[in-house]
Amino acid sequence: MAKHPLQYRPDIDGLRAMAIILVMISHAFPNFLVNGYIGVDIFFVISGYLITSIILKEISQNKFSLIEFYIRRANRIFPCLIIVLAGCLIFGWLVLFQSEYKLVGRAVAAGAGFVANINNYSEGGYWDVSNNVKPLLHLWSLGVEEQFYIVWPVMLWLTLTNRMKSMAFVISIAICSFVWSVYVTKENQPSAYYLPFSRFWELMAGGMLAHAETFTRSKNISILDFIARNKIFGWCGKARSQLNVILANLFSALGLFLVISALVVQYPLNSFPGGYAALPVLGAALLIIAGPSALINSKLFSNRLAIYIGLISYPLYLWHWPIIVFNHIIHSGDVSKKSVFLSLAITFVLASATYHFVEKPIRLNAKWHSKKAMALTALVLLCGVSGYIVNVNDGFESRYKRYEVASTTQLETSVKKEKFAILGDSQSGMFADGMQLPVDKVKVFSTAGWPYLVGTRFLKVTNKVPKLTDDAISELLADKNVDVVVIANMYNLYTDFDEFNLGDKFYSAPAVPHETSKEAYYSGLRRTAQILSNAGKKIIYVKSIPFLGGVTSVSACSDYRLPVSRRKPKSCLVTRNEVEEFRNGYDESVQKVFHDIPRVSIFDPVPYICDEKYCHVSKDGVLMYRDTSHLSHEGAAIVGSEIIKAVNAVRAEKYL
Repeated sequence: MAKHPLQYRPDIDGLRAMAIILVMISHAFPNFLVNGYIGVDIFFVISGYLITSIILKEISQNKFSLIEFYIRRANRIFPCLIIVLAGCLIFGWLVLFQSEYKLVGRAVAAGAGFVANINNYSEGGYWDVSNNVKPLLHLWSLGVEEQFYIVWPVMLWLTLTNRMKSMAFVISIAICSFVWSVYVTKENQPSAYYLPFSRFWELMAGGMLAHAETFTRSKNISILDFIARNKIFGWCGKARSQLNVILANLFSALGLFLVISALVVQYPLNSFPGGYAALPVLGAALLIIAGPSALINSKLFSNRLAIYIGLISYPLYLWHWPIIVFNHIIHSGDVSKKSVFLSLAITFVLASATYHFVEKPIRLNAKWHSKKAMALTALVLLCGVSGYIVNVNDGFESRYKRYEVASTTQLETSVKKEKFAILGDSQSGMFADGMQLPVDKVKVFSTAGWPYLVGTRFLKVTNKVPKLTDDAISELLADKNVDVVVIANMYNLYTDFDEFNLGDKFYSAPAVPHETSKEAYYSGLRRTAQILSNAGKKIIYVKSIPFLGGVTSVSACSDYRLPVSRRKPKSCLVTRNEVEEFRNGYDESVQKVFHDIPRVSIFDPVPYICDEKYCHVSKDGVLMYRDTSHLSHEGAAIVGSEIIKAVNAVRAEKYL
C-alpha cells in the first residue's frame, strides 16, 4: 500500500469533530440545535480538500492509479459500513414490523449500492413514513460523496495536463453546481438536498482549495504567503512578513463566525441547501486555509479530545442515527432525555470499538491490500442482496404473523359481465388491493395525491395530472360494461388547508378562478358525479376512513409480538368523538354535494373500523391501518368486502 501522501493536520480532525458533534446534537436534540445538519456540509468540504490533495499529488508524481484510488476508498469506507448495515438488518429483524423492516431492507440495498440519497429522494413523497423510523436515512451523504468520487478523479486526471485550464474547469463546474443548487432548491427542495449535482459544489470547494494549495506549493509558499505577497498589501512594509500570521487568525476567526452564523440564522428548512449552504461551506474552507498554526485551529481544533473525536468521526456518523432511531422506535416516540444520552454513550462506545478493532487494523495493515478490498466489496454486496431480499419479501411479515384476512364477499354479476370501477387517490388503490378482484371484474384508476375530479387541479404539474382525470372519465364513459363507479379519496388532503393560497411552488392556481382548495374539491366531486350519472352510471361515494393524525406509530399499536418488545403508544386508542369532531361538517358537505344527483349512494367505512367508543388501529387481533391515513391490506380487505356488498346492493337497485 502506498504511503499516505499528505502531511497530517490535527486541526482538520478537530474540524471533523466539530462537524460530527453538530450533526449528533441536531439529531438527538432537534429542538435545541435545529441547524446542526450543516455539519454534513463541513464534512463535504473536508473530504473534497483531502481527497483532491491526495489525487493531485499522486498525479504530479506520476503515481496516480484509479484502481488504487478505489481500493483505498473500499478499505476506508467499507468495514464500518458493513457492520452498520448488517447490524440494522439483524436488529431490525428483532424489533421492526413488516412495513418498517421492508423499508430498512430497501435502505440497506441502497446504502450498499451508494445510492441512499436517490432512495431517500424517491421515498420523500406521498408514501413516505416519518424520518424518525428510518435508521439508515443518514447514508444519503455517503451516497453523494461516492457518486462524486466516481467522476472526480477521472476529471482531474483528464484535465491536469494544463493546471490553469484544470482550475478554470473546476471553478466553472463548481459555479454551475452552486447555481443549480440555488435554483432547484426553490423549485424542488428534496432533489436539491439529496441529489448529487446540487451538492457537488460543496465537495469541489474543498477541491479548489487543494488546487490552490498545489499551485502555491509548487512555488514553495503557502496560500496565505501567496495572498500576503499580493501588491494590495504593499503598504504593510516591513510588517508584511508577519501578515500571513494575521491572515491565518483572521481567516480562522471569520471561518468560525460563518459556521456559527449558519447555526443561528433562522430560515425555512425547505430553503436549504440553496444559498444558505454557502455559510458553512465558506466557513469550513476558511478554517482549512488558516492552517494548523492559527490560534483557533491550534487551541480549539488541535487538542487531544477534538483530534480523537475527529479520528472516530466516520464510525460516529454511521452509528449515531441508527441508535437514535431504534431508541425512538422501541419507545414509540416517547423518548426520555436519559435514554437519548444513553444512546449517545452507546454510539461513542461502538464508534470507538469499530475504529480501533475494525477500521484502523484493516485500513492501515498493508498486507493483502487489494484482496482485502475485494473481500470487503463482496461483503458489501452481500449486505445489499440481503437488504433486497428483505424488501422484495415485504419485510418477512411471517416472522410474527400467522394468519391473513382476505375478502370473502363474492361479486354478484349477470351474464352481461358488468364491471365496476374504482376512482380516486391512494384510498381507491388501497381498497382495490384489499378486494383482490380479477381485472375483468374491476377497473382501477388510482394515483397517490390525485382525486380524479373533473375540472380541478391541485398540483403544479398541470400538463400531466389533469390529463389522467380526462382520460379516466373518457374511458369510463366509453366502457358500457362499467355500470358502477366507486369514488374514494382522503378528503382532508384537499379540504383542510388551502393549497391555492399557500404560495407553494408545488401547487397551482385553481381551475376555477377564486376557488379555495376546499371549494374545488366539493365542486369537482359534484361535477364528476353529474357526468357519470348522466351517462347512466351508478355511483358509490366512499367516505374517507378516520384519519389517525395523533397516532405516533401505527405498527406499534398492533397486537403482534416481536422478539424485542416495544412500548405501545398512548395514542393507539382514538375515541369516536375525536373522529367525529375531526370530520365535523364533512357529512353535511357530502350530502349537499349529492342531494339532487340520481343514482348516487354513500358508503361510510367508519362502522367497520370503529365501535361506539373507539376507532381501532388494531381490532380483533388485526392491524387495521398501514399508516395514519391508509388501511393495511387486512383492514382494506375487511372494508373492501363491505364495499363489494354495497356494489351488489346497488346493482340490485337496493340503494344504500
